[in-house]
Amino acid sequence: MEYMDIYTSEKQRTSKIHTRDHVMNDGDYRFVVSVLIFNSAGKLLIQKRQSSKTSWANWWDYTAGGAVITGESLYEAAQRELLEETGIIVDLKDVPSRLTVSFEEGWDEIYFVTKDIALNELVLQEEEVSEMKWVTEQEYLQMLNQNEFIPYIYAKSIYDFYRSQSEYLH
Repeated sequence: MEYMDIYTSEKQRTSKIHTRDHVMNDGDYRFVVSVLIFNSAGKLLIQKRQSSKTSWANWWDYTAGGAVITGESLYEAAQRELLEETGIIVDLKDVPSRLTVSFEEGWDEIYFVTKDIALNELVLQEEEVSEMKWVTEQEYLQMLNQNEFIPYIYAKSIYDFYRSQSEYLH
C-alpha cells in the first residue's frame, strides 16, 4: 500500500500522511507528477491506460505519471513513475518541472524530457499500460478532439508549453 505526504495550500509538507485511495480532507493537498517525453522530431510518447483502470480506462495519456509517495521528492517520483510504467531511466535531479497545474486535491508537476527511444525498448507496466506510441502534434490534437485522450485542462496547449522551453533534457 502506498502512502502520500499531505501538504498545506502553501505547498508546505505537514506531518500527516494518507493512503493513495484516501478521500482528501478540506485543506489537505497532495502532489502528483507527469513526465512527457518528446523525441528529436517533436513527437510525443503517449500511453494507453489499461482497461482495468478505475479512471480513464482505455484512454490515451501522457508518457508516465502518478502520485508522489511519502518521503519522495518531486523528481524522484517522476523518475520512479517513468521507470515503473515504461522502463525508461532518466536523471531528473537537476531538472525542474516545467509546468505546475493546480487541481482540486493539489498540484501536478509536469516534466518535459527530450529523448529518442525505440518503442521496442520500452518495458510496459502491464497493470497500468496497454500500449505506447509516438504521435505528432496534429495526431495528438486529433485524439483530444475525438475524445481518445484524457482532456486535461491544459492539454490543447501542451505543445506550446513544450516549444516555449529554453532547456531540454537529452
